[in-house]
Amino acid sequence: MEVRRVESDGDFSGYMEVWNAITPSEPITVAETKRRLAQQPSRLYLVAEEDGRIVGSGFAGRTDSAERVFFAVRVLPESRRRGIGLALYEACRPHAVELGAAMISGRIAEHDSDSLRWAANLGFVEFGRDVELVRELGDEAPVVPLEGIEIRELTAPDHDAIYAVAVECWPDMATPEPMPAPPYDDWAYEELRGPVVFGAFDGEQLVGYAAIAAEGSRPH
Repeated sequence: MEVRRVESDGDFSGYMEVWNAITPSEPITVAETKRRLAQQPSRLYLVAEEDGRIVGSGFAGRTDSAERVFFAVRVLPESRRRGIGLALYEACRPHAVELGAAMISGRIAEHDSDSLRWAANLGFVEFGRDVELVRELGDEAPVVPLEGIEIRELTAPDHDAIYAVAVECWPDMATPEPMPAPPYDDWAYEELRGPVVFGAFDGEQLVGYAAIAAEGSRPH
């Protein structure tokens, strides 16, 4: 079994296939993974190959918290319990030190008891929970306008004003630790890539915004 940094097109394809097999709710593409690596060269992408087949993937990259690095280890079900996940984790860990992290974190689904046990054995503890909320759309009631507030679609000339709102609002989000807004280019890619962005204006001042993105369009 070999663990190596993702470099060739075959490695990128293998990484994508493993990720999408284990995490189908957050699908990725080769093109998007390459774009993210080009934009943030500090990202580490790894694959584990066994008998000529890529069976595992590892990732380590910066988060919105300066002291924390995000880890993601994936191993195909038929290749588990043979130390592949641990090998990927051990290969990722020095990279977190190089990035100056004081801690590492990852996400595991609540129902994935095997992965929760694996992480606990490595010393991970629960730090917070992400909850996805879904609202089905149907016959919608007419929107009642807010007095003094105008909602309108935002365009490219508004982007600097939108980012100014984000910079002010991010540290105020209900997260386990304060999070500053990401750099403009990273923020713009995540927040402005959807089909439409709406802004709330109090007079000529932008005081809030909402962006719509297609489901599954946030690849890792």
